[in-house]
Parts: sequence; structure tokens; C-alpha cells
Amino acid sequence: MLLAQDGSNHRFCYARVLAIYHANVIYTGPGSMDFSSHHIKFLWVRWLELVDLSAGWDAHLLDKVRFVPMN
Repeated sequence: MLLAQDGSNHRFCYARVLAIYHANVIYTGPGSMDFSSHHIKFLWVRWLELVDLSAGWDAHLLDKVRFVPMN
């Protein structure tokens, strides 16, 4: 669960964490200064979307979510 960006019609964004990764990355493209590695951490997530906006604190119901379609 993450805080949604400003302008969103709901306070939160939802996702399911599928895996947690880390990698030592060396950038060798334009503008690189040296060949030092940088430790980067990242998540593989599957995003969820709200099904019904009538849920929430005022309605005394949990948010209803489903996986976002893959297409």
C-alpha cells in the first residue's frame, strides 16, 4: 500500500510484492565518470486497482481491489 499522488481520486495505491531484488550496477554509457559499481535495490510488483469507490472509512468497509488486467 502506497500513498497516491496528488490529484488521484483515492488516497492509496495497492500492489502485491512478487520479489525483492538487489544488483551491483556499473554504468558505462555517455557521461560516465568511472567504473565504480552502485548497489541498487528494487521490487517486482503486480499493481492492483480499486473495484468500488464506495468503500472506505465513511462506509465502514475495506477497499475492494483486483489485479490490473495484463493487456
